Amino acid sequence: MSTQISLFLKNPSFTLQKQEFPASYTVQFKQNNQFVSVEVVEVQLSPADFEALLNQGRALIPSQQITLTSPQENATWREAAWPLFRLDDKGLQCLMREVSSDKLIYTLWFLKNLEFARKVIANMSARAGACLTEDLVQRFSGKNPDVASAEDTQNAHACLREVLDVVLRLQAEGQIQQWS
Repeated sequence: MSTQISLFLKNPSFTLQKQEFPASYTVQFKQNNQFVSVEVVEVQLSPADFEALLNQGRALIPSQQITLTSPQENATWREAAWPLFRLDDKGLQCLMREVSSDKLIYTLWFLKNLEFARKVIANMSARAGACLTEDLVQRFSGKNPDVASAEDTQNAHACLREVLDVVLRLQAEGQIQQWS
């Protein structure tokens, strides 16, 4: 189910606030005139919804007007990955059964979170964990995702998006705990 909201403001302005825990974004749209600024609507977004809104905005705005740099954009993607870090061992094992090792390798490399990578490997058999570690080192040793090629970065974004989609599907199916 989706909801579409259209705002037609003559002199619009907005503010964006980020809340760390639980991760969310609040966007306040205001109508400005010469005398007063009146709040019209306030929208609270999850990191995934915020990323979707950002991507839709990018599609509408000519590329020369986008000011996000690659590290800033990557930071936004990493923030959207917060559901992965909240998975317990059972949820993580369920997720790993649904995600290919190639997508998992790209996701682990891109997230740059050693604690999460260790948690993933700890939830695998010793042999599978060793293979995943070897593949990760072989493919990305010494590569920083914030200064990687556009192709690697786009692949990482696509893999992370697919992993997060699997998390959402598993939550909808009741196989993974849902968070409010």
